[in-house]
Amino acid sequence: MYYMLPEQYQEMMEQEIEEERRRDQFYGVDPSLPDKLYFQELTAKDSALLQLTNRLQSATEIAEILGDATHPLQLTYLSNEFYSGSRQQKGHDRTWRPRMYIEGSRRAAIVESSFVMSGEEWVPTHVKIESVAKSGETLLDAALPLPHGLKYVNLSSLLSQP
Repeated sequence: MYYMLPEQYQEMMEQEIEEERRRDQFYGVDPSLPDKLYFQELTAKDSALLQLTNRLQSATEIAEILGDATHPLQLTYLSNEFYSGSRQQKGHDRTWRPRMYIEGSRRAAIVESSFVMSGEEWVPTHVKIESVAKSGETLLDAALPLPHGLKYVNLSSLLSQP
């Protein structure tokens, strides 16, 4: 049987609280919301982001630019910008802007995206992939309006060609 010292338990609890804070900050979900609303918002954003990241990882042209298409791209969530209420963007009252770091075997890039709440779901309306190389070459910068935004667009077809 394993026993935890009070200091170890305290450290573990502090780590969990910090992880929750980072999650709330990244997803832009107000932790003071009632549990049902909090988890609805968190789940909706997580689902929308997962769909976009799956599409980015399955776009073989992006994988080839960043490295070898046979190796999966590594994604790391960086931060977000969340606008609501008085800080409206183009008439929409809710825009969520998660940022990610994406790394292939040869190159890395920053992915900036925008999601807007449309009905009951978060719809991607903008995605920009910029290489982290010294040139700062933009690989993808696409924006489309609601109701569908970039939800059904082949992202590979929008790549900036050299």
